[in-house]
Amino acid sequence: MNNCLNETLATELEVIKAIYLDDINIDTNDTNCDDRLATVSIDILPKTAGNSNNQLVRFTLFVVIAINYPNECPSIEMKNTRGLTDDDIQRIAISNVCQQRIADTMIYEIIEKSRDVLTTLNCPVGTRCAICLYDFTTDDQIMRNDCFHHFHCRCFADYVSKQIKSETNVNLTEVRIHCPICRNLLNNSHINDYTDPNKYSNPCLLNEPLVGENDLIEEAKINVNKFKDIYEKQLKNGGIIDVESERNKYFIRISETTQPNND
Repeated sequence: MNNCLNETLATELEVIKAIYLDDINIDTNDTNCDDRLATVSIDILPKTAGNSNNQLVRFTLFVVIAINYPNECPSIEMKNTRGLTDDDIQRIAISNVCQQRIADTMIYEIIEKSRDVLTTLNCPVGTRCAICLYDFTTDDQIMRNDCFHHFHCRCFADYVSKQIKSETNVNLTEVRIHCPICRNLLNNSHINDYTDPNKYSNPCLLNEPLVGENDLIEEAKINVNKFKDIYEKQLKNGGIIDVESERNKYFIRISETTQPNND
């Protein structure tokens, strides 16, 4: 700790470091004692009894401690939010903890309050699965991928299995699966649990259909027939690439041999 810190704050930061170990970062100000004293940052995850697969939301908490701490509340920022809506972020009222503990130690209480609130927000109920476009419910099996986007387990497993089937002559470890939303490449170790859709129950699908959903479906059916002739014409004229045809375009048969002409 530096010389700018009073004994009480120095002790508090040492205790915080001993509790959270490598999960927490404490950046003290060694140059200007009239400015901030220290910045504490830590990734906040919901309490799920150590099961990281059930942690659907997260954010990074920054607590900036000023010169008058603890008689002055620290500045609190939430960055790198994942899986949270703007309304959820507004509900994380950590500043109340500061007001209640003014003139007393409060960094540990701020961190734990953040974890408690995030635990209550850990189920993305009311938001929609981007694959099936139906709302999540409390009875659904929900997963999150590496980039903290949420899907029904069954929907994501269907998506993964179709991607795998589309890859021919490729080992499972070599299959490249991208997030259906942001298209980031997903870690194969994460998707191994989602190669079999039958492992998961179907989502409840209790919400009302999208506005005009039936009209959109009927319009899509009409367009399929409407553009069928155009598609076939473009395909015939070379305007559309036939993947299978192109794959075999330069295929060389070696099983047949030509007999030499003795004449």
